[in-house]
Amino acid sequence: KISPPSYSFNFSNIYASSETAMKAPIIDPAAWSAVMDSFNNFSSTYSDPKDAAAHLIGRSCNALGALCTDHPLATLDGPATASCQANSTVPALSSDPYSILIAQADGGPIMVCSSGCDHSHGCSSQSISVYPSILNAIAAISSNLDHLKVTSLTGGSHVSNSRHYTGEAADIVPDGTLAGSSSESNSWFAIVTMLHDMGFNSYCEVGSDSSTLSYTSAGCTAVFDNGSPKVGAHIHFQD
Repeated sequence: KISPPSYSFNFSNIYASSETAMKAPIIDPAAWSAVMDSFNNFSSTYSDPKDAAAHLIGRSCNALGALCTDHPLATLDGPATASCQANSTVPALSSDPYSILIAQADGGPIMVCSSGCDHSHGCSSQSISVYPSILNAIAAISSNLDHLKVTSLTGGSHVSNSRHYTGEAADIVPDGTLAGSSSESNSWFAIVTMLHDMGFNSYCEVGSDSSTLSYTSAGCTAVFDNGSPKVGAHIHFQD
């Protein structure tokens, strides 16, 4: 069982960097505990890659409702994802996150892309799986947010040695704030911090340019502009 870190109930040393936010903790302790408890529970229950994928599909569709109905083969968050190749009728031949999860829940194989891929080439069907730990972390965080977008699993163009292509990484975009968080950027930093304490390497970035490294006092303010995430901003985390 992964326990919340010792500072998780006083947050004395994980404040956002902005002057206006220095006196406010980034997240309510109860919200922190809820996410960590969910992760521990899911990790025990959904340790099989197929089960973890099926569980996350259920959570996402239940949470997003009509979006999953309107875009059943598209994505967890709409068309603007790092998908590269896509097939409108066969999920196993599409590289967007939702289709990858469908294929994995069915036992694979799943589509895996490569650096420089586009909608016509650069992806292939491979017998690998997105790590259950990655999917269980997404499920735990999404259960405590109004909306969590998954923008890349094994799809999209990343650096050539990216752990996305081995099923060991994900890109997510939180939409909304966690309980007790004073701003959206603080909420992002809280998620980065929780992922760090789940055992992942996690940070905020814009595109493939890491703007905030793993676990720094700067938080995620570098990927925000006037209180909103910059275009292409996301949280990357990997095993």
